[in-house]
Amino acid sequence: MNPSEVNDVLQKATVPEHSVPFMQAMSEGETFLKGPYLFMAAEDWIIAIGYPLEGDYSPEAFKDALAGALRQTRARDCWAVCPSLPDRLKPHMRQQDRYYVLPLDRRIPGLLERVSERAAETLHVEESTVFTPEHRRLWAEFMTRDLPPNVLEMYARTESVLSRVSGLSLFNAWDNQGKLAASLLLDSAPARFLTYLLGAHSRIH
Repeated sequence: MNPSEVNDVLQKATVPEHSVPFMQAMSEGETFLKGPYLFMAAEDWIIAIGYPLEGDYSPEAFKDALAGALRQTRARDCWAVCPSLPDRLKPHMRQQDRYYVLPLDRRIPGLLERVSERAAETLHVEESTVFTPEHRRLWAEFMTRDLPPNVLEMYARTESVLSRVSGLSLFNAWDNQGKLAASLLLDSAPARFLTYLLGAHSRIH
């Protein structure tokens, strides 16, 4: 996709997977459109984003766009993100994720307010774009946990992706000893929302 097409997608984006710069860098795939649907492909795999950039979602229209994308590529494996799978594809579903939207105008629950007030007494919070040695230590600690292989791969690529993609930043919480207690990777490239992509917290600090 050329820069103008990428910018158009970012202006219309409705889900994190529409963030072309991040998705291209993390997947190392090439992006293209079939109608209002975004796809990424490389080697023998394809990622299909079934949330249309324009209009309402139609399982049949998505099925047709996916069929066209498969003909265009050599894909044997497919990951699809969509509101609901077309009936013909439902028997092939191996895994299902859940996503949560947090409205900014929603009142924060009292319990979370008290937790954040206590944390503010011992933590300093800042936003940066630098992946420091403390981030490497935190990521290494977090990656010892039981995480799926594809998620581990995302953590392994974080430093490289952060250095190459504009719109990404780290939201960091430092303790009084200068140790990194937690960090979130944020994506502000889509025009209408901010995405928390992944993060880590320390059991030590």
